[in-house]
Amino acid sequence: MSNWKLLSGVAATALFSAAIVMPADAQVTTSSIRGQLATEAGAPVSGATIVIRHTPSGTVSTASTDARGVFSARGLRVGGPYTIDVSGNDFTPISVNDVYLSLDDTYALDLTVDESRKLDTIVVTAKQITNGYLDTGASTTLSLEELSKVVSIDRDITDAAQLDPFASVNVQSGGEKELSIAGANNRFNSLTIDGVALNDRFGLNANGYPTQRSPIPYEAIEQLQIETAPFDTEFNGFTGGTINAVTKSGTNEFHGSVFGYYTSDDYTGDSIRGDEVSLDFEEKTYGFTLGGPIIKDRLFFFAAYDKFEETAPLQTGPSGSGALNEIAFPADEIAEISEIASSVHGFDTGSFGSLPPAEDEKILAKLDFNITNSQRATFTYLKTEGNQIQEQNGNNFLQGADLAFPSSWYDRSETIESYIGQLFSDWTDNFSTELKVSYTEQATGQDSLGGAEFPVFSVPSRSDPDLIIAFGPDRFRHGNELDQEFFQVKAKAEYVVGSHTLKAGFESETVDVDNLFAQNSEGTYRFDSIDDLRNQIASGVTYDNAVTNDENDLRAIWGYTVNSIYAQDVWDLNDVFSLQFGLRYDWYSQDGEIRKNQKFTDRYGFDNTRGFSDLDGVILPRVSFTWDATDNILVRGGIGKFSGGAPNVWISNSFSNDGVISDGVSAFGSILVPNTPDPVYGQYIPQDLLDQLETKDPDGSVNALDNTFEIPTTSKVNMGVAYTFDRPYVEGLTVSADVLYNKLNDQPYWYDISCDRSGQAPDGRPT
Repeated sequence: MSNWKLLSGVAATALFSAAIVMPADAQVTTSSIRGQLATEAGAPVSGATIVIRHTPSGTVSTASTDARGVFSARGLRVGGPYTIDVSGNDFTPISVNDVYLSLDDTYALDLTVDESRKLDTIVVTAKQITNGYLDTGASTTLSLEELSKVVSIDRDITDAAQLDPFASVNVQSGGEKELSIAGANNRFNSLTIDGVALNDRFGLNANGYPTQRSPIPYEAIEQLQIETAPFDTEFNGFTGGTINAVTKSGTNEFHGSVFGYYTSDDYTGDSIRGDEVSLDFEEKTYGFTLGGPIIKDRLFFFAAYDKFEETAPLQTGPSGSGALNEIAFPADEIAEISEIASSVHGFDTGSFGSLPPAEDEKILAKLDFNITNSQRATFTYLKTEGNQIQEQNGNNFLQGADLAFPSSWYDRSETIESYIGQLFSDWTDNFSTELKVSYTEQATGQDSLGGAEFPVFSVPSRSDPDLIIAFGPDRFRHGNELDQEFFQVKAKAEYVVGSHTLKAGFESETVDVDNLFAQNSEGTYRFDSIDDLRNQIASGVTYDNAVTNDENDLRAIWGYTVNSIYAQDVWDLNDVFSLQFGLRYDWYSQDGEIRKNQKFTDRYGFDNTRGFSDLDGVILPRVSFTWDATDNILVRGGIGKFSGGAPNVWISNSFSNDGVISDGVSAFGSILVPNTPDPVYGQYIPQDLLDQLETKDPDGSVNALDNTFEIPTTSKVNMGVAYTFDRPYVEGLTVSADVLYNKLNDQPYWYDISCDRSGQAPDGRPT
């Protein structure tokens, strides 16, 4: 048995990092209808024409029944209502109204025809027909109507997703929501919008999104599906669960909405358990949606806009600042420290007050084009920009601070822009294809409010030396940039032959990463008094950087491509039993080279350069079934393997933390602090330390993949049953129960390879 091991070696310092596997996860964006026509005597009706019309848009799809009376239509828009007209030479035509389709479900429409031709047309509604959805895995689908009933103060997708029985939400103290599906960490889930992944792929956000808040306007969602164990081979890129959203489209009628939400401290109390509380905040959300025809029955548009604005109260500040948590640091000393920073060191500490405003803006635009009755295309454009101010205490290596000036805070921002194009084609009644191309750019900012080109200083209070205040960018923001690009191609074909629906597909996703994480590259200083700060005399300094003294040499520029092929057969053995089985294969390649650390290799017997290109692909078999045990009882189940969903930051650290390019130096005693930057390196670091680092033989911490690493997978086994009531008052009510078993294979963990086991704790843990 092999394990995904994350090693930190060479030095005795462990770094919290790992490696990643991130398969393409283009999920399903359409629905299907499958049915059978038979006479009252049970004989199949062949050659019948089926016209499926999406009533709001006039989108038409046609099919015909085969020798078994079976017809199938694929690649249909979700929602409805649909009208389905069934006609032939030997029976009375049938028109079925009010059919609504769910995302990634096959609507079962079995009809009995009247050969007497007593009427021109038999008109029925979908509710009069015994039907079900051929769903083989545990899932929850929320329609437009159900989404409108979700209670969500911040209109977050997570609030809807947690309605799934396997989902739960942990709300952090900062307000971010961590969605766990089937017990997995939220970073092992997948979120797809119109079939394109919009996860926090790098793994920095607790909410699992690539944005600070929900990545698309809530009002733009047509349907939302939460899948825990979808055994269709088209699904992958997660080991927890997947949230699959399809956005709204325009129709033949103009529809729109305008909305606004507002709250402020005017609507809060002013005391907690008798203690007065002063809050100062305001939140505004407003936006609109609009959709309609450009060319009736042919070309449609839909647009949504959402803007959030927030002024938040100060979390931590000095006495009298009005912060939620006030620190008794004397106001006159704060003013003195700020004045010294400006006059002696040429740096603006910033002043305490309300936090700078935070914003979040979402734009979505979509075009739907019915090219012909057998070809349909969609194009979606999505852009989301948002930020949030993060208060920090300076994160000083040498001296923990109780309070920090606003120059130690940072603006955490995310911008994501996606272009998604899809083409759905019905070449014959039995053969259809789907082509998808998408491109996404994501920029992550962590910008210190006072700029990042200065060290972080910490200074004790004159009246109480145990109180420490800091100013300057916190050490994790000294060099911190992240830009990512994602390009995805998907091609899929489905063919119906006899009682089999065959599907095969190819997917490829290329990810390019430019990540700079140069902590403490501007240096950290400790001062023993305010007077020492004025006299530029520090008692300690630490400095970490590339050995070239250029933080850009720490930049991890790398990428990878994951390719996937899959094949599947859905076999309708009879009218009540359907079997689905398929196979998926994912394999990887890598761009960019990890620097080899010979010291690491000599110490541990393998090198640190192992990456994607050295990994074997994964084979992911899946089998599932549905059984209509009675008219009211549906039994479903399956077993299959899934992979993917791990954060990119894990393997990015293998490129930047190689123990070859970076190291650190320190000094203690009476250190003269430069008040102008070095003309060559631009650092406020003593020249002797710059020279020490430049001439040093690096022997720092290393992040590496173990040589026994294999791609982690999760095996899922699901068994479920659903019962639909047909009695008055409860007619149409469905009650279901599912049991899900997850087995984690080759799961990742990290350890410090330079540490040897020395003993055992009383509870048995190694020390």
